[in-house]
Amino acid sequence: MRAIYYTLVWTIWMLGAITSASAEPGDVCWSKFMSAPLEAIPDCTLLINKDEWTNNGFKSTIYFKRGVARLMDALQRKTKKFDGAFDDLTESIEIEPSPNRGTAYYFRANIHMLRGNKSSAVRDFKKSLELEPNGAFHPDAEKQIKKLGG
Repeated sequence: MRAIYYTLVWTIWMLGAITSASAEPGDVCWSKFMSAPLEAIPDCTLLINKDEWTNNGFKSTIYFKRGVARLMDALQRKTKKFDGAFDDLTESIEIEPSPNRGTAYYFRANIHMLRGNKSSAVRDFKKSLELEPNGAFHPDAEKQIKKLGG
């Protein structure tokens, strides 16, 4: 579990470094979803409930960021409460357009892995590679697929 945690922390840091340039100044959901998940979760929820954000194509990204924040919170607290994170990442995947779809599959695969659902993890890792073949998480996804026997 420690290796998964450190891999996720590194990936989230990379993702934050990539996406922070496009973030609106002051949006806690955007800027702190990886570093301060307890602050980001309620802010993301407020954004989800605002029509002005959800109607202009950001809804998928907001669900993605809240899902990652929830996953980080569960890992930091060492709980196995991944349902909220899983649901948010699934919502992010299903919403069109979904600019984070490949990365959302990657994080959802890690939740499957933490839950012991190997076949679902392999499926989501493969989908993440298909959607984002040059993503920052690509080497880890390939490694996890081999490790899980996929």
